[in-house]
Amino acid sequence: MYCSVLIFREITGIPDEDLSDAEAYNFIEIATRRMIRDLTVRVEEEVYVDSDFNFYTTYYPIADRDGDREVTTSDIEVYGEYKGVRTSLNVTSIIPETGKVSLESFDTSAYSKVIAIYNYRTFEYDWRLIEVACAYLAGYLFACKHYLLLPDTIALGTTRYRYATKPFEHYLNLYYDTLRKIRSIPISKETEDMIKLIREGMEEYEI
Repeated sequence: MYCSVLIFREITGIPDEDLSDAEAYNFIEIATRRMIRDLTVRVEEEVYVDSDFNFYTTYYPIADRDGDREVTTSDIEVYGEYKGVRTSLNVTSIIPETGKVSLESFDTSAYSKVIAIYNYRTFEYDWRLIEVACAYLAGYLFACKHYLLLPDTIALGTTRYRYATKPFEHYLNLYYDTLRKIRSIPISKETEDMIKLIREGMEEYEI
């Protein structure tokens, strides 16, 4: 998950009297899934013809897509295909920064192409900001559930009061403000240059 229940409460100020830890965790889980969609670009089917046991994804760095804050072999799916029939291939390792994917040995003649499904990112991750954004988004989900049916105005006698901002809008605006800050952090030029060297075959270099 992209933030803890403790951080969620610190950021949003929502006490356990209003929301149990278990409920908060559920909102954080949903918020994390949504954030993955907002932070990454999904590649549905990238095709490699005549691929061997190692290949480079077209787009990189490969991003976390299961919400565990790490990029591992579980964050990419690879299939061998022949005449429309797909077989899952075992990914033994990946190097997220360069997009290098290594597969367990298989009969390359058995497939006409190899297909990869993965997510990639276009900016550096600042996990402190991501935690804050996740807390705001989880707060928005909580507020939607509890306050969405609030009327736009409340009447006290002859006086009517209108909400300047509804609770759920407040959290959502904070989420998008933080998301813009996250997206504004570019991948460093030095890192980009080193990755290009590695992808061109100079694998003795490491990031």
